Amino acid sequence: PLYASAGGYVNDEIARIRRTYDVPVLCTEFGHDDVAGGSTTSDIRRFEQEMIEICYGTPNFWQGAPIADAAYPSRGTPGSSRLGWILWRIAGTNSSSWNTTASYTDIWPYAANIQASPAPNPIADPTPPSGIAQVRDGTGTDVSFTTSSTTLCANWDTADDLESGIGRYVYSIGTTPGGTDIISWANNGTAAVAVSTGLSLNIGTTYYFSVMAQNVSKLYNNPENSNGQVVLAAPPAPVRKAVTAGAYPNPFSVSANVPVKFPLDSNAGGEVRIFTVSGRLVRKLAAATGTSINWDGRNEGGQKLSPGMYFYVVTQPNAGKKTGKLAITK
Repeated sequence: PLYASAGGYVNDEIARIRRTYDVPVLCTEFGHDDVAGGSTTSDIRRFEQEMIEICYGTPNFWQGAPIADAAYPSRGTPGSSRLGWILWRIAGTNSSSWNTTASYTDIWPYAANIQASPAPNPIADPTPPSGIAQVRDGTGTDVSFTTSSTTLCANWDTADDLESGIGRYVYSIGTTPGGTDIISWANNGTAAVAVSTGLSLNIGTTYYFSVMAQNVSKLYNNPENSNGQVVLAAPPAPVRKAVTAGAYPNPFSVSANVPVKFPLDSNAGGEVRIFTVSGRLVRKLAAATGTSINWDGRNEGGQKLSPGMYFYVVTQPNAGKKTGKLAITK
């Protein structure tokens, strides 16, 4: 029996048996009161006995069996066929659960003890998988460098194994082709892309992936190496410098009758926004045409601004933004 608390473990075991022995497998849940909801105990026990009889392929399997109730006649038995395996699971995670959670345990020990068929022979697969055609650095087309100092990636062409199938791929990472000084043969499952994180890589060093395929019979093909990827320093982030818009006069006196003039790069007009040093917008000016925008030093409510430092942003069609500082005096 498989002592598993989740059906996924049973599915994994079924897949392993089919890959290893190439036999048909029937899996159903026996020994559960809810197998056939609403059925009587007698109906459930009969269902279990009939299923076992079908699996073993023996007519009248239960005739004369020392079980708690009368043996049932043969029903639906395939005349000469026998399924190669029977699996079942019970609630819990160990053998003690058999005594506390399984139902009708008189049925299963009897069936298991009189099984006469020998265990099937494993699939004969004396040959390793085919070779891997190419290992590429990166997750797509082959790359020659990376700017990451913590992560390396690779992908490769899949291998074939017609006898027992591919069980997994393993990879290593080294500072020489075939080397294992960074990662030594990590299990990558059946995926053909590897992403190794949490590394401590050196700028200017070239790193190589090596990959092998293993078949279900535990045989490896020869390792295939990538051509390497060198770690380069990441370029510094560009620094955007504000371009002075050239407003004048600057400083500007709110008492003078001369407005502040914001020059534009073309006759296509633009927009000027004026802010306090805390970022509060105090005035927005716009012109559809012209080569400059004038301002009288007043806010949106028509009041003269207090003396101090202000920021402004000039936006123009097809010319981006320009920023500057403007000092206002009395």
